Amino acid sequence: MVRTLRSIEEEARVHQVRGPGLDRWIGDAALRGVLEGAEWSRTMDFLQDGTRRVLVAGLEDGGEAALDLLRNGRFVTAVDPDGGAVESLQQRAREARCDLRLHAIACDYMKREFQAGGFDAAFFPAVLGRYNEPLVVLRKAARELRVGGRIAFRIPVRPSADRVRQVLARWPAMDRLVSRIAEGVRRVPAIQAWTEIPGHRDLLAQVGEVFRVEAVTPMHLLAPLAGTLAVAGPDPLASLARRTVPWLDRLDRVAVSRAFLQGMAAVLLVHGSKELQLGRTFQVG
Repeated sequence: MVRTLRSIEEEARVHQVRGPGLDRWIGDAALRGVLEGAEWSRTMDFLQDGTRRVLVAGLEDGGEAALDLLRNGRFVTAVDPDGGAVESLQQRAREARCDLRLHAIACDYMKREFQAGGFDAAFFPAVLGRYNEPLVVLRKAARELRVGGRIAFRIPVRPSADRVRQVLARWPAMDRLVSRIAEGVRRVPAIQAWTEIPGHRDLLAQVGEVFRVEAVTPMHLLAPLAGTLAVAGPDPLASLARRTVPWLDRLDRVAVSRAFLQGMAAVLLVHGSKELQLGRTFQVG
């Protein structure tokens, strides 16, 4: 893939429109281990399989993913607009004696152009969901990955209540009540912002036009809310929230393991790869 006038114009429109939201807890190693420990480990294995040069866009996790990759012999380019986060990563890399393989840049990923095909893998721990056009961000990443290169990203999605509505349709009175409540809730500013993020199915269909989707893991219902309160809420609420995180996480995992509720998941973890295909440049698996 080469940079075209269209891609230049698209990328110029892209900017971050949301803050960390319910992802504030990712920088807390203990909470991250509880809420996504297994998924994080699986993602690190995926990114290191047959790769040498890895891009990490966003250091919301405190730089843990970048450090893990460095310690396992990868050459890492880490990008984050927070200069403090970049300096912290550089310091920790020096302490781990792997700083010579780190290229850390204090910059918004969309403001920095990298060599086409220059990376074997790319990881977006949390930043992708903050952009107004995440698909354009993914297209840029595709251009900077070699053919066969791997990508992994976490992104918040708008939960779908289609399955629930199908069940409620059997009881018209209940369906009308839930519809009225939903209409009122949509007027809340925080909820309005939530409705602007992509839906589960729409997102995957769009990603499938850029990468071959190899694995999709629906995650979380309520646990991230408790995690956010644990790191950003006032005491004693923060302490109480931290104690409830493991219990909520167990409930969430049981819920999203059911096909009926998977569409209600608040976050998707996606693993994919760049493949060139005849007729359609990239296609979904």
